[in-house]
Amino acid sequence: MRVLIGASVISAAGSLPLQILPFLVLSLVSEGRVDIAYAGWVGSAYLIGMLTSGVLLPLFKVSRLTRWHALIAISAIILSLTLSIGGNLFLPLLLVLWFVVGFACGALQFLGATTAAAATNKPQAFALRLAIVLVVASAVIVALALFGGQSSYSTFAYFLIGAFGLAACIGLTLYRTIAAPQPATSGNANAVSTRRSWSGLAVVFAFFAGQPGFWAYAMQSASQRNLDLRDAAFVIAASKIISALVLVYSSRQNTQTSGLRGLIGLGCAVAMGILVMTYSSAVAAFFVGFLLWELALNVLSARLQGIVVAASPGHAGVWITGAILLGAATGPIVHGAAIGGGIASAFIAYAALSGLFPFFWAWSRNTPAKLPSP
Repeated sequence: MRVLIGASVISAAGSLPLQILPFLVLSLVSEGRVDIAYAGWVGSAYLIGMLTSGVLLPLFKVSRLTRWHALIAISAIILSLTLSIGGNLFLPLLLVLWFVVGFACGALQFLGATTAAAATNKPQAFALRLAIVLVVASAVIVALALFGGQSSYSTFAYFLIGAFGLAACIGLTLYRTIAAPQPATSGNANAVSTRRSWSGLAVVFAFFAGQPGFWAYAMQSASQRNLDLRDAAFVIAASKIISALVLVYSSRQNTQTSGLRGLIGLGCAVAMGILVMTYSSAVAAFFVGFLLWELALNVLSARLQGIVVAASPGHAGVWITGAILLGAATGPIVHGAAIGGGIASAFIAYAALSGLFPFFWAWSRNTPAKLPSP
């Protein structure tokens, strides 16, 4: 448990810039560091860096990262953020520095995912990991909102440097490298497990393409409907704290008999939250929809990762970070293209339906499958 908590704290630090990405864009624009048309490029450079490490590490057969790897990654993040504070920094150099931040953050998330994949109770391990991510993100969001961390890029960067430094002190003290899970010895069993793993990773990709893809434009859509979201930062932070508590509780209640019923219930809650946020005409309704979506999404996400990795710990455990990041990077692009093409409602429908993908995948696994002939 100690090792998992340490890995989860390190992983939480790795996902922190992604959790507070809107504040990054806002700080760049507020300080006049870059033109508003290019502010999003910094976020894209970070996401591309995360995706690169999430794909390259399993490609190079890396199954575990040590404390020294984590220390090097955190040091690279802090150094890159420090260098990025320079006032006369050219945009290309700023993009390179944030690519490095993203690459190192992807490695930290890989460390957290592979550690959770090695746990005996994988759904509970992924739930704990995500709960710690949510607590850390909510604490930083509240601090940014209270102390004006988005008012300038320099202040924002110093906040992040402090958060990564604290995470390094806590996470690296607790974390120890553990052995990678051994692959199945039977050729047929291993082949079936790998096929299930790839299908599960495809579901993870499709799920995360729908959910972050929807969220990327949810606030902008609400502002177009003239909803006053001044207190959104505090509501988001409170929702993440509540989600963390629900995650820990629900992971202890999760049993095999209630698994499918739980997945379909969570999927319907995700879809309902999306529809309420999309079509609400009152701020209170929007926030109720957001709370429903946030709660269901995080519990469903943790369970999905747990059952996909359980199908093939040695294979899915190393690839799941790449599948999540690829989906998260693809979704906003597709949603933006749908908005530009006048078919935004089609993506909203897809995002709502993607909440049911985990149920259908788990249901197909539980039905009798035809094994290949010997």
